[in-house]
Amino acid sequence: MKQKILFVCLGNICRSPAAHGVMESIVAREGLQDQITIDSAGTYGGHSGDLPDSRMRSAASRRGYNLTHRARRITEEDFYRFDMIVVMDDMNYENVSRLAPERKYLDKMHRFVEFCRNHPQWSYAHNTCFPRSGNKRRQEEQSQLCAQKLSSHRTIFLRPHY
Repeated sequence: MKQKILFVCLGNICRSPAAHGVMESIVAREGLQDQITIDSAGTYGGHSGDLPDSRMRSAASRRGYNLTHRARRITEEDFYRFDMIVVMDDMNYENVSRLAPERKYLDKMHRFVEFCRNHPQWSYAHNTCFPRSGNKRRQEEQSQLCAQKLSSHRTIFLRPHY
């Protein structure tokens, strides 16, 4: 049975597609494509169909990640389809939890920072796409942070969740 992981942020154009791209790379490197499926979504549907923010794609590309996912909005159906739903911040957690068809599905939800040991003081993954004027340093940090978190915790993500 394939394990399915969904990463969620606000617009599905910065944080969750970065996590999605990094995790897909880890899965491919480990040869687990037939065992694990990765996807991402946003709580806001205004960017549906868009590629990730160009600044995030650029930051990721400099680290060898190709972010090609098209943004989509999370749905109630995702609670049935995915084994893990990893949200980027507390607002995402609140919004996504309201979509849960039943309380038991909340057990599938995790905050991204639960997997962060390098920055234990952080309570959320910083939103690097705002303000819209751009914050290149933050996007570089976020791309690197996604890679560090997911690489160092791949055993948590890659173990079966039944």
